[in-house]
Amino acid sequence: MDKNVEIGTPLVDVLSEKDKTLEIKILPDRAHDAMSHVGMAREIAALEGNIIDYDFDGLILPRKKTNRLSVEIKDP
Repeated sequence: MDKNVEIGTPLVDVLSEKDKTLEIKILPDRAHDAMSHVGMAREIAALEGNIIDYDFDGLILPRKKTNRLSVEIKDP
């Protein structure tokens, strides 16, 4: 996609096909990579003849330290 597209712009305003419906059929063996925002973005980029450029290396998600579970085995 154009790098100047503002975040939050409706997808229909960005795609070249304005009056089309995007029907997605996901095969069971591809669910692990297709059923995510990144997976769908890759599919849409491929349909538009684009390459998705993303970098997750610098992304660090904070871990919550609450609601931790501890397990004690008393009789193995």
